Amino acid sequence: MRLVASALVILLAAPPFAPAEPQAPPVPPPPVPLAVALSPAVECMVAGTNPQIEAGISPDDQVQAGRVYFKSALGDAFFYVEMAPQAGRHVGVLPKPRPDAGPITYYVEGVGRDYAQSQTPEVRAVVVEKPEDCEGKLLAALGPAETRMVLETIKR
Repeated sequence: MRLVASALVILLAAPPFAPAEPQAPPVPPPPVPLAVALSPAVECMVAGTNPQIEAGISPDDQVQAGRVYFKSALGDAFFYVEMAPQAGRHVGVLPKPRPDAGPITYYVEGVGRDYAQSQTPEVRAVVVEKPEDCEGKLLAALGPAETRMVLETIKR
């Protein structure tokens, strides 16, 4: 009986047990916003060739799509071509501009896996007859002759 009484005194003198606080599930870090940068900005395109536009879109594991939006000076509608990942960059090949289409206004847009979008500022590139007419402007690399242009226009 003494043993039971001693145990009862110890239990009554001990502080009450606090209920365990529920553990909140771990909060994932916020997604890193996409960064889109032209690498480098093309300022000159040769008529009758397929200009190639390159951009860095990062972080790579968050990129769902890259697109080059473009329009000629002859109209207000923007069109776009899908970009393909190549060696750590995204590359889009534009249709062949006509000599009277310049300047070509373009920008690159990245779309993340979370559907967030980021884009570069608009750039204007002159259209010339031959490469030597670029006069110090950065000439577009030539892409393959086949391009797939989305038959959709974007009105601004």
